[in-house]
Amino acid sequence: ELQELKLERERQQQLVETIVHQRDLFKSLSQKQSSARTPAQGGASANSSSFVGESEQVLEDKLSKLQGEFDEYRSSHEQAMTKIRSDLEDAQSQAQKSAVQVARLEAQAEFFEKSYQASKADLEAGMKEMSTLQSNCQRLSALVVQHQTTLESKEREIQDLGTRLRSETSGKSKLDAEL
Repeated sequence: ELQELKLERERQQQLVETIVHQRDLFKSLSQKQSSARTPAQGGASANSSSFVGESEQVLEDKLSKLQGEFDEYRSSHEQAMTKIRSDLEDAQSQAQKSAVQVARLEAQAEFFEKSYQASKADLEAGMKEMSTLQSNCQRLSALVVQHQTTLESKEREIQDLGTRLRSETSGKSKLDAEL
């Protein structure tokens, strides 16, 4: 859009230069014709005087028309420049807002990246701890099984000893009774 505005401005500048050049040409022609009516040519015919008067009037009309067109062009040029300035200010404001938003989004992205890395590290630490706990759980389960086996073995020994003690006690009672 800026490129289009620059091209439009260059075209307008060329148009102004052309109009100014034409105006200057008409002024110089008008001056030449008015200087052609000097007193030295006072004896010229009425036709010549009337022709110069008519052509001077035509040139003045053209000059007046050209001046009007130039004034109209200047007005439209000023309006266009005002719009261009306004558009440029809007674009600069939007660019500034965009830059602020980009900076904010970059800060958020950085924060989220750090948060993600911290969460990832926490997850890895949790996985290691869980692995250690699973290993300890397996080791403790094996110890529980071993202790249960040992307990069952000791309970059988106690039962055997209880049975033996009862049989010994009944054997002693029989011996004491016999004595």
